[in-house]
Amino acid sequence: LWSEGAMCLFVAAGSMFIMNEGYGLTEVAAGLSNARMSYIAVNGRVYHSNGGVTGVVDEGRVRAWGTDINDIKVRGIATGGSMPAGMYLYAMTFTTRDGQESGTGKAQRNDLPFGGAIDFNWAVPDDANIVDCTIYISQPNGEVMYMAAKLDVEQQTYYYNGGERVLPLATQWLDAPPAGQALALHKGRIYIAMADVLYATTPLSYEHCDLRDYRAFDNTTINVVAAVEGGLFVGTEKAVYYLNGASFDDNTLVRKMEFGAVRGSLVYADGQAVTGNPVLHGIIVALFATADGIVMGMPDGSISNLTQERYQMPEGQGGAAVFIAGQYSKYLLTM
Repeated sequence: LWSEGAMCLFVAAGSMFIMNEGYGLTEVAAGLSNARMSYIAVNGRVYHSNGGVTGVVDEGRVRAWGTDINDIKVRGIATGGSMPAGMYLYAMTFTTRDGQESGTGKAQRNDLPFGGAIDFNWAVPDDANIVDCTIYISQPNGEVMYMAAKLDVEQQTYYYNGGERVLPLATQWLDAPPAGQALALHKGRIYIAMADVLYATTPLSYEHCDLRDYRAFDNTTINVVAAVEGGLFVGTEKAVYYLNGASFDDNTLVRKMEFGAVRGSLVYADGQAVTGNPVLHGIIVALFATADGIVMGMPDGSISNLTQERYQMPEGQGGAAVFIAGQYSKYLLTM
């Protein structure tokens, strides 16, 4: 069960439902497993993943999260025409109904030693949300590909005999985000824990992910990814880390605890409500369980064990948690 503002979602018996005001239910997806779903809300959309499948709740329906570039199957065949002689690189992207362009993979190549043209043909993808395709072609013997034509994806063929090419391909090597078991939003990127590594969507482009760019930790499953103002707490089965910085290239990694984190135990709360300290009013902190106790992660990367001196945590691989603020605030956890 997950909620933010007026949106409430849950998965039961392999289907995802929106819980409406008055507790009425609207089914928005079927065929899911009962694996725990992780959710992130951004700009009115709810991105979700359970380690096996991904999706986006968008305007009351579920659609694919990004476009799998393995679905792009295009072929260019040299034929007669008036293009200058040379070697041409080409690639194709897909565009969805709401105008989002996919990534694409390795460029393909056509050699026109005496000039000519290129006949393109492609397969129509199964995703009905994809409506257009764009062909990018390099200049003769060039390395950068530029937009040559934007076409109805159902067209399936296109004869290209040259023309002005100005807009460069900006999404090469970007793919759909992978299916991870834990998600977090931090500084314009969704971070995705997939098994034992951490991926991130491209900045302010939540439908694209460079799968060549990731961060590994200690070769155990990541159970918690908690975003605070200064960075991310990452809790694996073995330890808790703090990661800051805008990208994997420039961030720093600090090992904060030698105890593993419990999946499903993460909640966010006002620091004053958690501690009673008025200095922390309005400061959002992360609360989650570890094998050594319930901990509070601060925006600056510091961490405090709130229960170590008075409670011995039981063994647990997963759970569910909620924070209830009030005169006597409570962090409730099932394991």
